Amino acid sequence: MHLQLSPFYFLSKQIIHQLSSGLSYLHQLGISHRDITPSNVVIDQIGTPIWIDFGTAWSPSINQDTEKDELEFELGTMPYRAPELLFGSRHYDPLKIDLWSFGVLISDFFCPLLEESDKKESSNVRANWRADNTTTTDRHEGLFSFDLNDEKFNEDQDESKEGNVLDWYTKPVVNRKVFEEDLDWKLPEIEGDRFDENENHLQRKSLFVGHLGDIGLVGSIFKVLGTPDASTWPESETLPDFSKLTFHTYSPQPLEDLLPYTKPRNGSHQKEEKDSKLIIDLISRLLVYQSTERLTIGQVLKHTWFDGLGSDYEGKSYKEWMELWK
Repeated sequence: MHLQLSPFYFLSKQIIHQLSSGLSYLHQLGISHRDITPSNVVIDQIGTPIWIDFGTAWSPSINQDTEKDELEFELGTMPYRAPELLFGSRHYDPLKIDLWSFGVLISDFFCPLLEESDKKESSNVRANWRADNTTTTDRHEGLFSFDLNDEKFNEDQDESKEGNVLDWYTKPVVNRKVFEEDLDWKLPEIEGDRFDENENHLQRKSLFVGHLGDIGLVGSIFKVLGTPDASTWPESETLPDFSKLTFHTYSPQPLEDLLPYTKPRNGSHQKEEKDSKLIIDLISRLLVYQSTERLTIGQVLKHTWFDGLGSDYEGKSYKEWMELWK
């Protein structure tokens, strides 16, 4: 019997599998991307997802002079940063922080859509949250990424634009000139009004909250996965900043309740219900506090969620569905 999988689910699984393959290639070379986020993925004209922006990547050959206790922890993009980074670790496993971030990225496919009230609330919070209140880079989750703390970036913006940079930073940037060193460039023309600021775009919530700084992100992780202690997260005893704060004790929440697009549709086949449980299992085995217990990327590729991946859906190939999706 043909499974009643939606085109969205078919495309999501294909994209996640291809991203896993790309990350596997990097990890086999010992390279850690260290900034796994949707804004560092591009999709080419034939639908192939590609990892980009290796500005903070780490590899033993390039960083051979870096001691384990000298690793940089103020890197990555909210809300994809691994918890060990949030607590100031300088001796983390670079490959393992990729796997946490990849787990968050996978969950993005299945999060609920962002409602207009959520967008306004997020915009208001960001407008009142000064960029210098956080030690991490707060990045735009759209076409390009910029550092809000960069003075040059703020100076080069259109001064006639009303409000603070944070007031409009969450909106798509179109035809705004940005100067980097001596290079003068602008974003490409967008056909039609596709990125009109007044248009209601389909955006998804993230599993964790990334616009309230490190502490806000830590709190949101604990609310979802439960508050860890030394028994559930032995590595926490070696983290420089873990003992400096006391958090409320939260119990873990079922991920399937927070990721509604993992749930099978009404009247779906029994195998689709099993598939729904498998993607939850995959995500939950990446979002593990103890980094040594996270799946490796090789184990991700062997996960049973990818069994019977298939090359087509309803008679259309992946590339054909991607053409319709554009």
